[in-house]
Amino acid sequence: MENLVTVIPLASKIHPQRTYRETLKSYTEIFIRYPGVKLLDVVTDVGEVEELLKKENIKYLALIFLTGGTSSLARHIVKVLKKKFVTLIAHGSDNSLPSALSCKGKLELIGVKTHIIFSANPVDMVDEFNRLYRVLHAAYATKTMKVALIYDSKKSSEALEFERKIGAKVIPVSPSEVDEEMNNVSASDVEEVLKKVFGEAKIRLSKKLLHKPLSFYIAVKNIVKRIGADAATINCFKFIMKKNITPCIAVALLINEGIPFACEEDYHSLLLLTIANKLNTVGWIANPSSTSKDHVVFAHCTIAPKLTESLSILEHFETGKPASLSGKLISNVEYTIARITYDYKRLFALAATLEKSGLISKRMCRTQAYFKLKDLRPSEFLGKARGNHHVIIQGNILHELKILSKVLNLTFEN
Repeated sequence: MENLVTVIPLASKIHPQRTYRETLKSYTEIFIRYPGVKLLDVVTDVGEVEELLKKENIKYLALIFLTGGTSSLARHIVKVLKKKFVTLIAHGSDNSLPSALSCKGKLELIGVKTHIIFSANPVDMVDEFNRLYRVLHAAYATKTMKVALIYDSKKSSEALEFERKIGAKVIPVSPSEVDEEMNNVSASDVEEVLKKVFGEAKIRLSKKLLHKPLSFYIAVKNIVKRIGADAATINCFKFIMKKNITPCIAVALLINEGIPFACEEDYHSLLLLTIANKLNTVGWIANPSSTSKDHVVFAHCTIAPKLTESLSILEHFETGKPASLSGKLISNVEYTIARITYDYKRLFALAATLEKSGLISKRMCRTQAYFKLKDLRPSEFLGKARGNHHVIIQGNILHELKILSKVLNLTFEN
């Protein structure tokens, strides 16, 4: 595995090695467990830095403050590497924490984002470093992802902006390629998906109408694998007008299988679906569709089965075409509601609890979820909302998103 995080221990020359030997040993025993972490030798002087760093390809940097008197050394390393984000690791002895805080304050004045991990004893940092490690994996995935733009022969202006601002790559997949792949899907392939995935679902339309939507799902899955894509997106309504089916089932099932798939060619939501996936959870793109005194109602037709307690297949809300999913969300967990702004500069997120869900109104998209927001009234939510699509993520991952915002140089809001 490639090195994701490079960790550099720092010590002052005025501290003899015996002072920090055991501390270094404790940190070494922790970091050796991570295949994507490289721990370098202890640095004690700025003269050692440039020669050492010439040999390293450093994606994400973490600095251990073994002793005090290391703030200037740490800042010099960050400056040499031109890093805009750095993790500062400190413990409760030998003036480690004062040096880390000095470094933090001075780096932030020049625009460097920092994340500090403190534990009185090194061994107690493991849980927090695990969180950071997952966040860095998620951040790196967004910057290096390959996205299949399904049923389009060229990149849209949205795709070009996404590539330019994030660094990811968009690969158009033409209508003819998709049609050819769909034609190769057999009736037995479709029947197998129906039994395996929707065996317990209520099917509220003719099974014959499901052949094309499920063929499309299988086709996209095959295409994504063949071209080596990590995720997919589609201009839904253009596709619906051409094919007389919706991509809703394909979107839901690929997300369910760990392949982020954003409807309506929404790259902002695709980022959040990818982040959720790398944080070992799952997301659902949904629109705020109504509010009450106590709730914000989110709705969409693409709920991943693993987010639900029960599931139905029925016609699409706006077009009446086959097919969409309606589900009751799992109710005994907390959720995170998140949105990245259109300019890719801000990440808005808050925690919420589910009050009720399912097909409650026939005048909204097929899965509706009534959420009670933590620390925000529904009327205040409308003032803070920066667009229609939000991603509903299972679990409270606010802490992780705050760190991720620093890594990706986003302003975090809640």
